[in-house]
Amino acid sequence: GERAVEQRQQAERLHAVIDRLPPDRARAVRGHLAGLDVAEMMDLYEWSYQRARNLVARGIADVKAAMKESDRP
Repeated sequence: GERAVEQRQQAERLHAVIDRLPPDRARAVRGHLAGLDVAEMMDLYEWSYQRARNLVARGIADVKAAMKESDRP
């Protein structure tokens, strides 16, 4: 129904926002959304703890800001 359409549109906006992030930041956000923790990203992407943590934090902040911006009329 209408709710499913809204959810799909929201998901499409989210993916478009993530696609515009710098590559490592996008990778960190996608990993976070997929349920990976910092330690798993460290192993998977060969990042330091600090780098993995910062990429996730900055990426999520970027996504929230972009989604909020796109909600404005």
